Amino acid sequence: MDKELLLSVLPREALIDICKRFKVRVDGFQKKLDRAQIGHLGTSVKTAITQSELRRKRKGGTTPVSLVEIVEYLYDKTKERFPYVESVSVEELILEVEQNPAISSYEGLVVFYKRFPALYEEKMEMLLENKKNNIFIFTGVCDITDVSTIEKINGVVYSSYESDAVLSVLNTLRNRIESREPGALEEATSKLNEGTEEEFFNLFRIMKKEFQQDINLAFLLKDDNYQKRKYVSLVLHAILDQSMYITDTSRNQAKILKVKNDELTFKLEEQDKLIKVLKAKEAKVEQEANKYLELKKVHELMKQTKRKEEKQKQSHDPFIQYFKELALEHNILIVTNEKQNFEGTPLSDFLYSAETLIMDKKSKSTAAIEGKHLFITRVSFKSTPIWLSLTKYLDKNNVTYTELSGYGISNYIVEITGCLNRKENIYDYYV
Repeated sequence: MDKELLLSVLPREALIDICKRFKVRVDGFQKKLDRAQIGHLGTSVKTAITQSELRRKRKGGTTPVSLVEIVEYLYDKTKERFPYVESVSVEELILEVEQNPAISSYEGLVVFYKRFPALYEEKMEMLLENKKNNIFIFTGVCDITDVSTIEKINGVVYSSYESDAVLSVLNTLRNRIESREPGALEEATSKLNEGTEEEFFNLFRIMKKEFQQDINLAFLLKDDNYQKRKYVSLVLHAILDQSMYITDTSRNQAKILKVKNDELTFKLEEQDKLIKVLKAKEAKVEQEANKYLELKKVHELMKQTKRKEEKQKQSHDPFIQYFKELALEHNILIVTNEKQNFEGTPLSDFLYSAETLIMDKKSKSTAAIEGKHLFITRVSFKSTPIWLSLTKYLDKNNVTYTELSGYGISNYIVEITGCLNRKENIYDYYV
């Protein structure tokens, strides 16, 4: 490893870590390394390496430390943070360093040196030149021009996922499949004899839609395929399927809770009537007074039950909470004439009448939609001329809008979430 090249890519935090780990002396900052400038830190580390190369230590000077020790230390720390670097190809490594902001250039360089020493020696001058010209350090090291932009975007998306979080979703999906049909996942796994992509594809395409997720999950869990960036679309397919299931389940539970709440409300009203009657008779008959007290206890218990039911109704599923936070963050409005279909769903808080929007257009008022991202259900505008006139009006007033072309709440949620996620991912990519 060329020490000048390594030192040139080490950030301040890494230099401080090296100084602490190998007891490198930094004059004037020995007890407060965090205040030392990067140049001072780099010079101190370079001096320690040079003294190691000369195999001597000056009296009162810094402790010698070999470049090999530093490289090994950095490589071990990188493997601890990113275990998969021990098995990636050189092309995958370079794409990972380019696309994943979590892995630094120096970590990529150390892995490149340790994993591909011959290629490192061959390309060392190119690496030095890239650093000198202040461009991506691995530019020109190998041919990755055949990687499309969308594949790079998929790589960025893949890098944003926490492996444990993805596995948690997949395990939830596994439990759902097993609950539906015990042994279904084991059966799907047994069909993947070799576990090749072609074998998976041939099984996936002939399966009924409702069972495709079985073979998809079996393939993702086999050999930890879910951790491989090239299968990010399959991971997204599984996550989306589980999200839609949660949405549908939450909506059904909301309906059930509403029915229970209505029943409790009715019963409470009936109890209130009885209590009033008993209150009127309380002074007359002690027995009726006792009945009243009992009914009052029942009344309080039913109130508690009602409060519990209301709390349960108000509790948000993680996906619904995530959707609402995303919607609030992007300041969205859903323009539709299907308001009745949105009751009891996470979309109900963001509705805006299509008829009101048309009236706003006629009165040339944009106050209600300024700064908003409109999601418009196309089925609410059956007249093409009216639709075209509306979009022209929105474009003229620089109002951001997206056409919802699907049907049903689940499709709308998928379209809105997908749109906002793409918007965030593209923004994060360029930032």
